Amino acid sequence: MSFEEEEFQLFASLFRKLDLNRDNYIDSNDMKRALLQLGKRASPDTIRDIIWEVDKDGDGKLSFDEIIAIFLRVRANPLSSEPTRLLNILEFLMHDTEERGTITVEQAILIMSRRFSREITQADLHHFVIDQASTTDPAKTRISFSEFLRQMDIARMLRQTCA
Repeated sequence: MSFEEEEFQLFASLFRKLDLNRDNYIDSNDMKRALLQLGKRASPDTIRDIIWEVDKDGDGKLSFDEIIAIFLRVRANPLSSEPTRLLNILEFLMHDTEERGTITVEQAILIMSRRFSREITQADLHHFVIDQASTTDPAKTRISFSEFLRQMDIARMLRQTCA
């Protein structure tokens, strides 16, 4: 399973944006900034853990290849126990192009349908996300990162039920 070209370009652009010191890695400082952009504070230990979960070579920072590898593994096998904290952050930021700390419900549905396509239908995703929205227009209603994480937890529970 591979990226769609547009998705790959968004991912590459996000990686470059997050790599503050332009060393071609995302390190703890870059991750801290990304989380703050989403309104989340995390301890240094939590940030290290998020990186450690994906850091294949153990250097304490993430290369583009390491991130792409985990992304593709999760896409290929959503039932696996691969770590997803980093992916949740990156996928959300990938769609938060205006850096508002929010994405549309429609974007959240797209992320979830790509991640869980084998277990949860688009209609299921639309239904439980819209239930939380203030309006029924998924292209206009925006959700925060916290709400996105809550919805991902719901999707994960549905995935386990369907497995």
